[in-house]
Amino acid sequence: LTVNTANAQDVELAQEFINKVSIAILDPLIGLAFVVAVAVFIWGIIGFINALNSGGDTKPGKSHMIWGIVGMTIMISAFGIINMIKSFTDSIL
Repeated sequence: LTVNTANAQDVELAQEFINKVSIAILDPLIGLAFVVAVAVFIWGIIGFINALNSGGDTKPGKSHMIWGIVGMTIMISAFGIINMIKSFTDSIL
C-alpha cells in the first residue's frame, strides 16, 4: 500500500513539475519564437512589395515569407505537442 501511495505522489510531483516548466519556460519561449516568425513573415512581405515596386529581385522576400510560415507552423506544432504531453500526464492520475 505504501508503494502505491509513493508512486502516485511521484507521478503527481512529475505532473506538477511538467506544468510549472511549461507555464514558466516553454510557453513564453514558444510565444516569443512565434512573434519572431510573424515578424520574419511581415519583413518578407515588405521586402517582396518593395522589390516589386523597384523592379528588383523578389526572391529574398519570398524566402522570408516561406521561412516565416515554416516557423509559425513549427511553433504551433510545438505548442500542440506540449499540450498533448500535459494532457497525457493529467490522464495518468
